[in-house]
Amino acid sequence: MSGLGILGPPGLFMEIGQNFWQVADGNETAEFPLERLNNGLLTEACREQVTGRLREFVNKKGWRPRRQAWVALGARGMSLRRMSLPPAAKEELPRVLRLQVESEFPLSPDELAWGWQALGPNPARQEVLVAAVKKDLIQPYAQILGECGISAVFTVAALARTLVCPPPLPSCAILHVGATESELLAFENGAPSYLRLLPWGSKSGEPFNPGWPGGQLYLTGPGARSPGAPSLPVLEGGGAIAGLKKVAASGSGGIPLIIQTGESKAQAAKASAWKWAALAALLLLGLWSLPYAEAVALKPHLSKKLAAIDADRQRLPAIDHELDFLQFIKRNQPPYLDTIYLVSKIAPQGTSFESLSMTRKGEFSIRGKLPNAEQVMQFRSNLIQSAWFSSVVVEEQSPSPDRKVSVRMTAQLKPIDERKPIVVDVPTNPAAGSDKK
Repeated sequence: MSGLGILGPPGLFMEIGQNFWQVADGNETAEFPLERLNNGLLTEACREQVTGRLREFVNKKGWRPRRQAWVALGARGMSLRRMSLPPAAKEELPRVLRLQVESEFPLSPDELAWGWQALGPNPARQEVLVAAVKKDLIQPYAQILGECGISAVFTVAALARTLVCPPPLPSCAILHVGATESELLAFENGAPSYLRLLPWGSKSGEPFNPGWPGGQLYLTGPGARSPGAPSLPVLEGGGAIAGLKKVAASGSGGIPLIIQTGESKAQAAKASAWKWAALAALLLLGLWSLPYAEAVALKPHLSKKLAAIDADRQRLPAIDHELDFLQFIKRNQPPYLDTIYLVSKIAPQGTSFESLSMTRKGEFSIRGKLPNAEQVMQFRSNLIQSAWFSSVVVEEQSPSPDRKVSVRMTAQLKPIDERKPIVVDVPTNPAAGSDKK
């Protein structure tokens, strides 16, 4: 499901953090403390306590039919990423997005609870925001809510807060200061870019330096004005529940980026039972129709060939789309091996490398030792002349105890259209050369 889902107005709003579970029903609110195991899951005692208190809070006004709740999840275990997709038709976009999620995340889409929202139309490529969390972390919440007679729709708490305090600048960051942890949500070109969980809060007892390298940083949350908070602009507005309430009050019923949890185990078992029943029915039908199969087998050979050709022709558009997508991934994949080969080829004699790194955006960094300062400048000149790098900078240069020069360089990999092709040197075979003589 895409980012904005049109749903009926809920009666309940919730936010689940690392050590708290907040719930609001109209003007009445409650907060339950949470205890977790080392793997992040709730302890069994905490699960039973939260289930009992939540059921009592929801049903305090007497019996009600099954209710719906909008639930905002904290940043722990949550991954938020922007993705660029190749152009695709509307009906093929979910399939293309699923392939991209499978290539970007370490887990398969079936092991994740994930959702997405579009970041604006673009003729060349489609920008989307994807949020994902392991199903093992979100399913216990859905089970607790199900036992309390509540249908849950999950979203990201950091995005829900922006509904009441949107970013003032297109490129900035919002730091939500909690008691023991804080959530940093960065924006690029007016859209969310990534989400980070920082191990610092208003009750940490020490000053906090966010070390934000980008543009303006703003603070939100109950700890934004605490003594240890940095002196930065504060955005007033409220938390995730306030943002969800604002959307519900607007009457549109749309919340940002709905996270799909997938079917429960009971639903999966029920679906599996139906599949076995359908298979048994098909087998019985096959046995009943077996005497009539001879008429089908005696059809003219030519009609079979034409049917096969027609079936293959219908598959061609899908094959073309899949080929375009794979070629798009190949063109945009950073050339790690080519870059390592090129650097080893142009490095001066006696150079030793300690580390080499390159990001998906082409940001290149290398650390090593060279015999002298003259070879440092020669190596930098070789990198520039290779026509593969731009902005080659010597960040650090200092003598080492072994009479060599320790150096760290950074550079930016040029676009693929501006790079010169690499010629691979094939080593000669001495034995083969002697045979020719």
